[in-house]
This record gives sequence, C-alpha cells and structure tokens, in this order.
Amino acid sequence: MKILHLVQSLALGGQEMLIVRFADAFRSRGHEIVVVPLIPGGILEDRLPARELMPVPRRHGRDPLLIARLAWAMRRARPDVVHTHNDSPLVYGVPAAKLAGVPRVIHTKHGAKAPPRHGALRTLLCRGLDAFVAVSGETADRARADGVPPSKLVTISNGVPTKDFAADPQARVAVRADLGIANEAFVVGTLGRLVPEKCPELLLEAMAPLLTKGAHLIYCGDGPERARLEQLIARDQLPNVHVLGARRDTARVLAALDVFALSSAIEGLPLALVEAMATSLPVVAADVGGIREATLDNARIVPPADAESLRSAILELWISPSLRGALGAAACARAREHFDFERVVDRYEALYEGRT
Repeated sequence: MKILHLVQSLALGGQEMLIVRFADAFRSRGHEIVVVPLIPGGILEDRLPARELMPVPRRHGRDPLLIARLAWAMRRARPDVVHTHNDSPLVYGVPAAKLAGVPRVIHTKHGAKAPPRHGALRTLLCRGLDAFVAVSGETADRARADGVPPSKLVTISNGVPTKDFAADPQARVAVRADLGIANEAFVVGTLGRLVPEKCPELLLEAMAPLLTKGAHLIYCGDGPERARLEQLIARDQLPNVHVLGARRDTARVLAALDVFALSSAIEGLPLALVEAMATSLPVVAADVGGIREATLDNARIVPPADAESLRSAILELWISPSLRGALGAAACARAREHFDFERVVDRYEALYEGRT
C-alpha cells in the first residue's frame, strides 16, 4: 500500500513528529510512504529519506491553484491513500485527491483550533472523506458540532513509542549539569511550541514566586512567543529559567524534570503529555482538550488561564516527593497501556485498508 501524508510543514512540533513516526512505522511494515509538505524546509525533513519527500509549496494567502498542483503531484505518486492533517491540508488536499482519483482519503484533526471561516467548507469537504479522525473524545465532540457526519467520525488517540521514554538517572544528571542545575533542585518543565495557544507566559507567572525560592523552570521548544517570553524573564529578573529552544533530545530533557506542566488554552491530545507520562513524570495541566481524558486521575488538572491554581498544584508536588512518585508511576502505567504508538499504527492501518 502507498500512503501519502499531506501536512502543513515538517517543522519541529508534536503533529510533525507524529508524521515522521508514522513514516518509520509504516515503512517497517512494508508500505510505501510519500510526505507532501506545503511549507518546505522544516527541520524534520532530514528524518525522512529524500525519495519520500515531495514538497508542493503553497503560496502566501489563498492559493486556489494549489489544488491543481497537488492533484498533479498525486497523479504522479499514485497513492492508495491520502491522509491529510489539520485544516489547510484538508481544504486543499481533499479536492485534489478527488481530482487525482485517489481510492481512499483520510483526515486527522490533531487539535481543537480551527479557523472559523473553514467551518462550512469543512462540512462540505467531509463528503469527500472516507474517515475523519479525532484524537480525543473532546476533539470528536467539536467535530460533530462542526458538522462532521457521525458515520465518518473515528476516534484514535495519539500515541508515542513509550519504550523510548523512561526515567533515566544518567540523563537527569547530565542534562542538569549542562544547564547548571543542582541534582537536588526542584525542576518543572514543559515541552512544545512557544505559541499563543500554549500560554507560556501563564506558566512563567505561576512559577515566578517559586523561582525565587530555588525552583527551576525549563521551556523546551521554539516559536513566535519565545522573544516575548525572554523579554519578560529579563524584565522581571527571574532566576532559574532555562529557555532551551528546539531540541531533538527531548527524552533526555524530560528525564531531567521533577514535574511536567502544560498551561495551554487549546489542545487536542498533546504528544508531549504522553511522552511525559511515559517518562514517569507527574503532570500538572490545564483542563483543556483531551488532557483530562488522557490522564484520568493520574495528574493534577487545574482550570485554564488560572496561574494561582497552576502554582498551587506545582507547589503541592514540590513539597511531596511521595505524591510525585505515585502520580508518575500511575501516569507511566496508563501511557504504556493506552497510548503506545504500535496501537495507533494498528488502528490507522486498519482504517487505511477499510477494515474499520
């Protein structure tokens, strides 16, 4: 089977990392892979063999001719399945796939954020889909509200290769040494793009009083909010904040933490959350998207946009190592049982083949 993934880009992010993992997994199962980024040049492109990359650049703004260019590329590639990811690939990819005569078209909605202007169009485009995949129950609810037909809606949770994420005492010591953090220090961290919907400033606000008492805060990721975040850190002269930028060794960074925190206003089911759970980290997160569904009772879930509640939950874990250990162990068990990547691949393979 030949599978074509249509994505916005292969920049460093959760959805993009998922595409690379899909390519690796399905290639190992004997399938052919083509990945079509609409914005070429992403940092993760070098994780794929050159023969599997087929960029079709999208012009800035609306680009109606992109449908024709994508249809031509699909005719050349002759995939059995086109799998679009998030809104722009849906808008341009579904009509292109139909023009190219692709036998099966699947779409995955990874997050909750969607441009309002695409609502009615999304409903129309769903007629050309064989399946619309939501990554959590909350994402599925939003899809139904947006007019996705129940007959085409499938929920497949995101997953990660849990064997690649685990508590690692050696990495913990090494990463902390690189950052000048003492082994006994209390370290909170977050992993993900620094974009408005992730609310990185909210986490900084929550942590500010704790930083002056010796706690450390690590941001692992990059994005348009990084400059403002660094300005706030400098303006308030906050100690013990480490903005690492994009890193490829995220498993090692996670191993250096005591607590994983997410302050997002919008989420689907973030891969970073599952990676942290698999690393046996206790989680403090805002109650958005599929986060509560993913963690169940194995985390501290707080109201969104509430720095004080976020701080209180983090402080509770700081003063109770035993609670950190209990929540981390329970989170790890849940991640390995419910969110291992091989389960996700099995579900998508069945969907591609029309078996579900």
